Amino acid sequence: RLKAELWRLEKLGEEPERSFEEAAIRFLQASEGQRDYNTKIRHVRYWREQFSGMAISSLTSEMIFDALPTHQVFKNKGKQKLSPATRNRYLSTIRRILSLCEEWHWINKAPKLRPYAEQEVRVRWITEAEAYALLTAINRPWLKHAVQMALSTGLRSGEILKMEWSE
Repeated sequence: RLKAELWRLEKLGEEPERSFEEAAIRFLQASEGQRDYNTKIRHVRYWREQFSGMAISSLTSEMIFDALPTHQVFKNKGKQKLSPATRNRYLSTIRRILSLCEEWHWINKAPKLRPYAEQEVRVRWITEAEAYALLTAINRPWLKHAVQMALSTGLRSGEILKMEWSE
């Protein structure tokens, strides 16, 4: 079998079958030093449980969507359904692995993985009356000044409280 495979590699120019584990390791090496590296490790660990021992070229979009996590177990809260945004993060990790495999010529074409629809984030602005009510409810002068600064500039509390006089 090995001899026949080597002949196909040399004479026909076929690429060797790569496993999911090989792709995952190379993906993590390429992602090293990125800010969300720990999240990628967690996602790769999950996908490895699902596709361990499989060839990367054998993965289909149907297999990936079937293996996508639906719930997560928390210590205090128990089992909770994952939001579409969280499921999209898992999808983006495996999508990136597959696109890198396509770049490395390990697969001919990566399967299409359409993201789930995420809810629109509602942006709410505080009204003048609410701002006035907030400021009148605060009894400490230093806190009132910090809140006035936040309302005027849009700075966060950490940014305001860490400011130096020179700033």
